[in-house]
Amino acid sequence: MLSEAVALYHNLLAEPELAEASLTHLDQGLERAKLIFGGRRLSPYLRPHFVSEEDFARVRHVCETVWSAIEKVKDAAVADLSLLDELGLTEIERELAQIDPGYRAVSPTARPDSFLTEDVYVSSHEGRNFDPYIARRYAYAGNKEQTLRWLERASEVVGVTLPFVNVDPLYDFVRDDPRFKQVILRTGLPARP
Repeated sequence: MLSEAVALYHNLLAEPELAEASLTHLDQGLERAKLIFGGRRLSPYLRPHFVSEEDFARVRHVCETVWSAIEKVKDAAVADLSLLDELGLTEIERELAQIDPGYRAVSPTARPDSFLTEDVYVSSHEGRNFDPYIARRYAYAGNKEQTLRWLERASEVVGVTLPFVNVDPLYDFVRDDPRFKQVILRTGLPARP
C-alpha cells in the first residue's frame, strides 16, 4: 500500500499543470502563514511523508516520551536552580532560563538553526548572541521596556537576524513604539502591512 501511494505521488508530479497548481497552492499557504522571508520560502517542497499508521503511532509515542522528559527536566530546574549547573548553562543562558515567561509549558517557537550561521552566533556573550531570545522571553512576559531593550541590542550586532520580528503577533504590543520601528529599519526588514 505504501509503495503504491509513493508511486501515485511520483506520477502526479509528472503532470506539469498539477505541479504548477501545487506550487501556487504551497506559495499561497506560506504567504498566509507569513513563512516567506525575503522572497524565499521557509520550505520549497510540497512533499508528503508517507508512513504507515503503525509507524506514525510509534513515532508519536517516542516524541511524547521525549517531550515528557524535557518537561520534567524544566520543572526540576525551575524548582531547584542548582540543577542549572548540571545542565552546563553559561551565565547568559542561566539569566535567560530564569526569566518568567508567564506560561508553564516549555514552548519551542522557532527554528533558529534555519536562520543562524556561524558568523551570526558570534557576539560578546561568550561567543554567542542570545539577545533575540531574551527579547522574546520578555515579550511573552509582556515586559515592554525589556523587550525593546533586548531587541535594540540584537539589532545593533552585525550579522544577527530577526526574521520574524516584523510579523510575529507576539510583538504587537511594542509595534507602535518608535524604538521598535528603529529596530525594523536597522535590520532592513520590511514593515508589517
